Amino acid sequence: MAKKKGKRTADELKRLRSELSEVNYELHGAYRSFNDAVEEPLIQSSIFEINMLQERHSYLLRRVKALMEAGEEAAP
Repeated sequence: MAKKKGKRTADELKRLRSELSEVNYELHGAYRSFNDAVEEPLIQSSIFEINMLQERHSYLLRRVKALMEAGEEAAP
């Protein structure tokens, strides 16, 4: 049973790290859009997107940290 849980945790960590990579890529794009925006609605939209992606990034980091701490507690 411990091996199965360890495998699931490893798979989940891999998935979360992949999502973090995607969010980082999207965040860089959002910053580029912000830097290129000249009209107020586009600037506001870019700010909203950056804030959303930063929150998503923070959430994913918390999940990774929680899974890693749970894995350390389960290790003998």
